[in-house]
Amino acid sequence: MRVASFGVWLAAALLCAVAIAQPSFPALTGRVVDTANLLDTATRKSISAALEAHEAETTNQIVVVTVPTLEGYDIADYGVQLARHWGVGTEENNNGVVLLVAPNERKVRIEVGYGLEGALPDGLSGDIIRRKILPEFRTSNFSGGISNGVTAVLQAVAGEYDYDPSAQSDTSSSHLKAAVPIIFIGLMFVSTIANRRFNNRRISQAVVPAGFVGMVGLVISENPFIALALGLGVFGLVYLTAKHSGSAQGRAPAAGTTGGMHTGLGSSHGGFSGGGGSFGGGGASGGW
Repeated sequence: MRVASFGVWLAAALLCAVAIAQPSFPALTGRVVDTANLLDTATRKSISAALEAHEAETTNQIVVVTVPTLEGYDIADYGVQLARHWGVGTEENNNGVVLLVAPNERKVRIEVGYGLEGALPDGLSGDIIRRKILPEFRTSNFSGGISNGVTAVLQAVAGEYDYDPSAQSDTSSSHLKAAVPIIFIGLMFVSTIANRRFNNRRISQAVVPAGFVGMVGLVISENPFIALALGLGVFGLVYLTAKHSGSAQGRAPAAGTTGGMHTGLGSSHGGFSGGGGSFGGGGASGGW
């Protein structure tokens, strides 16, 4: 019983540690935060002016950010955490958008707040990236690509963007979800092998629920570290609480989602800050 209790506390501590982990973020100094120095001065000023005018007219808050590195994070995970950390968009309408560019990893993402997911759905965001941004990035014209992307986002939220919904979306989440059935079949195979090779039903009983919870966590959070922690936590709970004869005392409780909403306002620098908007991971990613 003491071993089981220790395992539960260890799993809980691991889950908490991973859930609160986040990369370091640049300060929100304006509507354009070019920490990777990709934009020329004229383009930076032009984009800032266009975004300021749009915000004054609609309250939609759109921010462009370039970062030298994603610090090992997937761009979708980095993007949603950054958007939540800054609180882009208003708290009432959650109408924020973040255009994120990471040249070191050659990745770009459009992160969309809850309130604009209808006007800027994942497929449309992916279309903007593929048709307006990536062609310029592939010729190292970052100013042109980012400028095109901003123009397209402004057109999209105004309902003026020419979008073909039949185009296949280039999002990391779509590839991830497509792989889930294959992963689950693999887990069933691992469970069977563990039962036959080690003659230990506790291992086989723990593998499937742990893998299933891990997959759900991966699809929801798009963070492999959170998914791994969830899977290990459930594996430990099921394995340590199962009877030595192999029959389980009870099923492991369903794990909840992790990674709380970081909706605090970004620090005000130069008279600009986020308004407390919330994000749920909507948007699209691409690479060049």
